Amino acid sequence: MVVESEQANPAGPMPISDMRRVLSGHVPALDGIRGASIAAVLMCHLTWIPFGLPGHAGRFVREFVLVGWVGVSSFFVLSGFLITGILLDSKGSVNYFSSFYARRALRILPLYYAALFAGFILFPLLGKSGVPFFPARLSSGQLWYWFYAGNYAWLRGQVTPYFDHFWSLAVEEQFYLLWPLIILVTMRRSLAKACIGLIAFAPVLRIVLYLKGVNGDGIFHLTTSHVDALGLGALAAIVVRDEAWLRRLAPHLRYFIYPSLAAFCLLCVGTGSWNSEGLAFICGASMIAIFVAAVLLRAMISAGQASALQWLLGMGWLRSWGKYSYAIYVLHFPFVYFYFGTVMPRLMLYLRNTGWRMWFHHRTMMDDALLVTVYIAHQVVLCLIFWGLGKLSWWAFEGRINGLKKHFKPRWRVEPVAVPPVAMPAE
Repeated sequence: MVVESEQANPAGPMPISDMRRVLSGHVPALDGIRGASIAAVLMCHLTWIPFGLPGHAGRFVREFVLVGWVGVSSFFVLSGFLITGILLDSKGSVNYFSSFYARRALRILPLYYAALFAGFILFPLLGKSGVPFFPARLSSGQLWYWFYAGNYAWLRGQVTPYFDHFWSLAVEEQFYLLWPLIILVTMRRSLAKACIGLIAFAPVLRIVLYLKGVNGDGIFHLTTSHVDALGLGALAAIVVRDEAWLRRLAPHLRYFIYPSLAAFCLLCVGTGSWNSEGLAFICGASMIAIFVAAVLLRAMISAGQASALQWLLGMGWLRSWGKYSYAIYVLHFPFVYFYFGTVMPRLMLYLRNTGWRMWFHHRTMMDDALLVTVYIAHQVVLCLIFWGLGKLSWWAFEGRINGLKKHFKPRWRVEPVAVPPVAMPAE
């Protein structure tokens, strides 16, 4: 529940006591950020432009949809924020590690391993049994995925098509392994310095690797290439728990939000590329992470207030997408691979061999407008299908398992006074 405080100052941050209550409840704006992030990812993965969209509009669509990688960076910022917040709030509990890992395992492992079981065991069995469209063998490099190292499968050229996207889940899991220990043994001010170090380290490493000729796609899948996004999220979690820092930073957030977004767009336009393999990611990933972290802080500070940002991130459909974003992310790519790899080629071959062939190659302006409309409608329908799959997964599978997390709450030997309740992510 988001607390609407009469004491909150619309021109500045709310008192830290109110912020603690906000952190202890569910913040709708965070679901909105998740929803926007998964929408960006789908925009990129659902790219399909039959016979080319017309003119400059087609070129813009072909380039712009590739910027969907920013959705993954947004997830990293949000993950850094939520996970760091959980660990800071539970620091000192007697079950600090077991509580964190048990709750994380209940949230992310069941669906992840169910997908691996289907892809690596069930689908090949169906394929060997003669069921059409299922592969008879799908085992190359699967060991990487079972141990949450899918990003290294990318680097070794052992990618499994159905699980191309699991590299980002591997990055987060690798972050979970070390970060709880770092927070446990580090004072808050030193932790903030460590976050700043990560934020500075990642872009420098990306640029050095790029100048040395390392493939841009390989750089994109390295865990170290995303620690600036995770670090910015972690730093934001520290800031919202310190009233002095919050008051210093709050009036200046607009100087982070607008310039970082403008700089990223200028970079993409200047280099002529928006994808993750070139300078848009190498130099622009930190700009996107700064933008998302600043928006996240603004959303936390203005929680419970009437503002354009709260209205935007609080829209019902966007929050719904955010609620089911994990299942949408896990489940969408196998469908995308099958659909665009098997269904669409057969459909396009059929169209080429019928009377539609001449229409595609000799279109009028009205025909081009119709094609753009069909393209947009096609993407919307697919997105609705994925939303439905995500909702079904939550209702039938994830939500029931997620309810077990209540048995693994942090416990203290002596319940501390004035320590905020633990803020748990709603993902």
